[in-house]
Amino acid sequence: MSAVQNAFPFLRLLAGGRDRAKFLHNFCTNNIKALPAGSACEAFFTDVKARILAHGYVLAFKNTHEIWISPGDPAGLLKHLNRYIITEDVAIVADDPTSTTLCFHADEKSLTAVRAEQGTRAGDILPDDALTTVVNQSLSFRLGSDETAQATVVTGSLVTGLLVTWANQPLLFLNGPAEPLVEIGSRLTSAGVSALMSDEIESLRINERYPLIGRDMTSENLAPEAERNVRAISYTKGCYLGQEPIARLDAMGHVNRALRLVEITEPCHMASSSSCPLKTVEDTIVGTLTSAIQHSDGVTRGLAMIKVNAIQKQLQVTDDSGNELSAEVLPV
Repeated sequence: MSAVQNAFPFLRLLAGGRDRAKFLHNFCTNNIKALPAGSACEAFFTDVKARILAHGYVLAFKNTHEIWISPGDPAGLLKHLNRYIITEDVAIVADDPTSTTLCFHADEKSLTAVRAEQGTRAGDILPDDALTTVVNQSLSFRLGSDETAQATVVTGSLVTGLLVTWANQPLLFLNGPAEPLVEIGSRLTSAGVSALMSDEIESLRINERYPLIGRDMTSENLAPEAERNVRAISYTKGCYLGQEPIARLDAMGHVNRALRLVEITEPCHMASSSSCPLKTVEDTIVGTLTSAIQHSDGVTRGLAMIKVNAIQKQLQVTDDSGNELSAEVLPV
């Protein structure tokens, strides 16, 4: 199996040092200090105005934390975080540039096969009840021996696993350097583990309303506009960069625009690098379709950033071929 066939754009930053959990806690929207080793959470990294710098998962291990960005600007986030390191015992570096990601169905067969791949190690253990636990939270684990990390140096870029639930489907993402990852992926598929192809991952991502930064959302968007507050934003963790405007939006009770799932009952022709305007029947632009995938029945589903006051209106989208198609915003 080729890594390219099953690739998803997760990019990793690795954080080491005694203060890494507290430091990351202060610069993202979720409660990193509460993460025990072997667990993970979704989070946004924002600027002081709560505008999105990066989005993904933070994974906690015994000696390191990992930041999985999907995809975003890892160099920009690395520069942003390093700018705030003064006296803290923290080191953050970019992962191996050859790293890529594979995705598998997280059924009992896949988890059994992964446990066999983990082998003997001193680090974190994939729990026996991982498949049921993942419905409520993300779990992470290492394949191979435990990683090592010093105060100023992060090493041991091993293959890492992340269990999440997208659109009610438990998924297993594996991320690591291409050569060992492809070998592990081949052994898993040989053991009967079902891998997902790019279109399947994209369909689940869209139905989950999981945004890609740089496509569905940009640095002009506020983190709450993704409407993933329950998953990615803690309102009880205390102060962090961007916390004040996020708290004000929470007090207001709504944002002015939001990322929503849109259904179009006809094929919608849309290039992966383009976006399409959403309009009311009065020809007023109220949003933008940013991601879309066509299903076998001809129905297209996509993600769109839409003005909240237009969500209940009858909408139309104009695709790349100039077709005007009826679009329905689905409930969250």
